[in-house]
Amino acid sequence: MTKDLPELPPFEIVVYRAILAARSFYAEWQRHGPEVDPEMQRSVSIALEHLDEGTLFSFNDDDTWLSIEQVLINALNACQDGYGDYAVREDTRYDHIFLAEQERFRRLMESWKGFRDARQRVLDRRRASKVAAEMGN
Repeated sequence: MTKDLPELPPFEIVVYRAILAARSFYAEWQRHGPEVDPEMQRSVSIALEHLDEGTLFSFNDDDTWLSIEQVLINALNACQDGYGDYAVREDTRYDHIFLAEQERFRRLMESWKGFRDARQRVLDRRRASKVAAEMGN
């Protein structure tokens, strides 16, 4: 017995949501982004500008996204030991944070995860379409 999958939203809607999440993350980073190593600054700036332009899929930025995530983890870990490692994998919206800097970075991490996950949904849908076409469906 197979379980019916829910109707998927149109691909354009999935992409639109990813673009909105990207711009939201960009704006949040502009307000609250932590310091970045000088050697990373250029690639981070370029990748973030791509988000503001709605360009989410420049694969030249893939390594930069991993670096940005690590910067956020490190910033939160500096506020509270282990919190960044926790925050990258858990929903922290309801955590009670008492330090202003930690709260700013927590919100930025949530925005990051929203963008990261929305971007991944687009990539997954694109891949699913290719696999289905290869299978003749």
